[in-house]
Amino acid sequence: MSVDEFLRWEDEDVHAELVGNQVRFQMPVSRIHQDCNSFLMTVVKLWVERHAPGSVVYHPPFAVKLTLPSGEQQVREPDLLVILPEHIERLQRTYCDGAPDLVVEIVSKESRRIDRGEKFQVYAAAGVPEYWVIDPERTHAEFAQLGADGAYQIAFAGDSGVYTSRVLDGFWLRVEWLWRQPPVWEVLKAWGWVNP
Repeated sequence: MSVDEFLRWEDEDVHAELVGNQVRFQMPVSRIHQDCNSFLMTVVKLWVERHAPGSVVYHPPFAVKLTLPSGEQQVREPDLLVILPEHIERLQRTYCDGAPDLVVEIVSKESRRIDRGEKFQVYAAAGVPEYWVIDPERTHAEFAQLGADGAYQIAFAGDSGVYTSRVLDGFWLRVEWLWRQPPVWEVLKAWGWVNP
C-alpha cells in the first residue's frame, strides 16, 4: 500500500501504521498503558495550553507521516505527540505531515522491541527533536533529545527523579508521577500553579 493510499484509508479511523509499504495493525492496549497515557496527555496538554498557546497535543488514532533521509516514507501513530505553533502548518486534516516536536511512546510487552529499537532510529532519522519512551510495566522511562549529529542522546533514564524537556521550554515532571498518576491538582501544586 502506498503512503497516499494508506492516509486516505486511515481517514476511516483505522488504528494502524505503515512501514515499508506494509500495514501494521495496532493491538488494543492494557489498562496500565491507558492510565499512563491519559495522565501524561492531561499534564502535557495543561502545560502547553498555559505556556505554549497555539500548540497541539494529540493521541491515537492520529497519524504522522515521516520522511527518512533515504526518501522512504513511513506512517506512525505515536501514543502522544506535540506540535508547537511554529510547525502548525504540518497539520493536515487527519495526520501530521512531517516530524512533530515531541513524540511519546508508551511501551507494552508486545511493543518494547519496536518502541526502543526501530522507532528510536526512525524518529531520530526523521528529525523528531525529542522522544520519550515510557515503560509503565517496568517503571522505567527514557527521554531522548536529538543531538547536532542527528542522533538521540539519552537526557534522562530511570524510574524516579525530575526530567526537564528541551522542546517544551520549562516543562518538567517527576518521573514517578508516570507510575502512580497522582491527582492533577498535585502536579499543579508542584508546578506552583495552585496554593498548597
